[in-house]
Amino acid sequence: MVRRVAEVGREPDPSSLEGPDRPGTNVGRDVDRAQERQKERLMTEHAASEQETPAGLHHVAYACRDINENHRFYEDLVGLELVHTEVTPVGEGFFRHTFYDTGDGTCLAFFDLHGVGEEDKDRTDISTGLGMPLWVNHIAIRSDEARTAAAVERLHAAGYGTYVLEHGWCRSTYVTDPNGISFEFCVDTPGFVPDRQRALELLDAVPTGTGKTP
Repeated sequence: MVRRVAEVGREPDPSSLEGPDRPGTNVGRDVDRAQERQKERLMTEHAASEQETPAGLHHVAYACRDINENHRFYEDLVGLELVHTEVTPVGEGFFRHTFYDTGDGTCLAFFDLHGVGEEDKDRTDISTGLGMPLWVNHIAIRSDEARTAAAVERLHAAGYGTYVLEHGWCRSTYVTDPNGISFEFCVDTPGFVPDRQRALELLDAVPTGTGKTP
């Protein structure tokens, strides 16, 4: 016997049903099963999509030259709270690993190394130490005008210089930390809307007049 399958979400037409599919039989159960299978498939696809997408940044870690000076800079001046410290022996040496909350649970972390294989403890300048301009490899936290102004006041009082750049889509205030790393307070421009398509188009873009190729 040929059996016609009712569409999910649409009431079956009794005239189109034959045999056991006529009203009063099991068509309702068949529709319910089809709807349940569709629901399970969508839930499975959604769960797989969530598994493929990272939940977010947990922490990034850098080496520091002096753990106490580093702590003063990041907690007392920048305003990030120290939330966790690990002290771990490695052979005859050890390291300390400190974590500072950037405001949303994501942490900025630092290693204080003591005889664990480091060649030069002071080479923590992640841009200039690699022959690149200071601003290339840097740290940026999301901020607002009030928090940035308060931090800048503390930094200036402590002898640190700052400078500001307007990027159009955000306003950035920069300072160099005790490790020779450029640190940025980034304030998003109100109304800015990300444009993924434009971002993709510019991946291979080269400004005119530079004489450079991608």
